Amino acid sequence: MASIQNLYETVVGVLGDQASKVISALGEITVECLPEHYISVMTALRDHEAVSYTHLTPPTNREV
Repeated sequence: MASIQNLYETVVGVLGDQASKVISALGEITVECLPEHYISVMTALRDHEAVSYTHLTPPTNREV
């Protein structure tokens, strides 16, 4: 199993500037992105061989 730091670096590399923010805290990684990047970010996290996420938390309907 890869360390959280390795996974964080991989996610940052895979998403590039599509992610507004990538945070690693408490053993979890949080990715924030603009709405127009949502589909491409989720697709990259699902499809990239080094990441291969199969479970993602859907966005909330909150005002920023």
